[in-house]
Amino acid sequence: MPIIRKTIGLLLGISAIGGFIVGVWMGLVRLGWSLGFPPSIGAHGPLLVLAVLGTLIGAERAVALGKSWVWIGPMASGLAVVTIVAGVSVSVSAFLLVVAGGVLIGVFTSVYLSHPATHIAVMGVGAAAFIASAIVLSLGVAIPRVIPLLAAFLVITITGERLELAHLGVGRAGTIWFVTSIVLVGVGSIVAAAGIGSGARLTGAAFVSLALWLGRYDIARRTVRLKGATRYMAVSLLVGYAWLGIAGLLWLYLGLQPGGQGYDTGVHAVFLGFVMSMIFGHAIIVVPVFTSLSFPYHTVMWLPLVFLHGSLVFRAYGDLTLSFEIKDWGGMLNAVALGLFAAVALGTVLRANLGHSAS
Repeated sequence: MPIIRKTIGLLLGISAIGGFIVGVWMGLVRLGWSLGFPPSIGAHGPLLVLAVLGTLIGAERAVALGKSWVWIGPMASGLAVVTIVAGVSVSVSAFLLVVAGGVLIGVFTSVYLSHPATHIAVMGVGAAAFIASAIVLSLGVAIPRVIPLLAAFLVITITGERLELAHLGVGRAGTIWFVTSIVLVGVGSIVAAAGIGSGARLTGAAFVSLALWLGRYDIARRTVRLKGATRYMAVSLLVGYAWLGIAGLLWLYLGLQPGGQGYDTGVHAVFLGFVMSMIFGHAIIVVPVFTSLSFPYHTVMWLPLVFLHGSLVFRAYGDLTLSFEIKDWGGMLNAVALGLFAAVALGTVLRANLGHSAS
C-alpha cells in the first residue's frame, strides 16, 4: 500500500506540475505574447485554481488524514488537469472537479465530526466554493463571473488554516469578525456568479476585512521578528495579506469589470500576490510532507519572493495607468519569478538530498 500511494503521489505531482506549466503558458498568451497555441486557453483560471491547486490541496489532506478513500479527490482533479489540457468536453472536466470537491467536503465533514472546530467548518465552506465553481463553469457561465467563486475557494481555505494557528489569541470578538467575513465572501461570490455586479464589490469588502483580521491576529506579526526560515515564511504571509487587501479595495471600488482598468490587478493580486506568496512561504514545510525529501531554508529563496512581488507591482502599474506594454511585461516577469522559484526549490532539494545520500 505505501508503494501504491507513493506512485499515486508521483503521478499527481507530474499532473500538477504539467498543468501549472500549461496554465502559465495560457496566461502569457492571453496577455498577448506570441508563444504558440496552448490548449483550451479560456480554461486558464479553472485549470490553475481548481485542477492544479485542487490536486495539491486534496493530496495534502489525503496525507494528513491517512485514509485511502481521500485519494479519490486528488485523483479526480489530477485527471481533470489532463482532460482540460487535452481539450476534452467541459462537462467531463466539471464532473471530475465536482467529485474532487465532494471528497474534500467529505474530508472536512469527517474531521469536524471527530474534532468540531470553527476552522474545520470554514475550510469545508471553501470546499463548497470549489464545487460551486465547477458546477457554474459546467453551465457555461463566463469566467469573469466565476472568478469570485474561484478566489473564495482559495481565500477561505487558506484563511481557515490561519485561523487554526491563531485561535488561542483570537477570542470571541475576533472569531465573530472572522466568520462574518467568510460569510460575506461566500455570499458575494455567489451573487457575482449570478451576474449581479454588487457581488464582486461585496466579496472585495470581505477580502479587505479578512486582510485586516490577518494583520491583527495572525502569528506572522510576531514570528517576523525572528530569523532565517521563520522570518522568510512570515514575510511571505504578511506581503500576501497586503495583496489580499489591495485586491479587496480594487474589487470594492471598481467592481471587477472584465477588460477594465484595474481588472487584471484585482484578479492577480489575489491569485499571484496572495495565493502564490502563501505557496512560496509554505513550500519548505509542504514539500517534505509530499516527497519525504529535505527542503532546507536558504537565503537565495528571498530572490524569487522579491522578484514575484516586484514584478506584480510593475504589472499593476501598467494596468492601472493603462500602459499595456508594461502590464504585459509585468506578466512575463511574473512567469519568470515562478520559474525562478521552481529552479531555486529544485536546486535546494537536490543539493540537500544528494549531499545527504553521498554522506
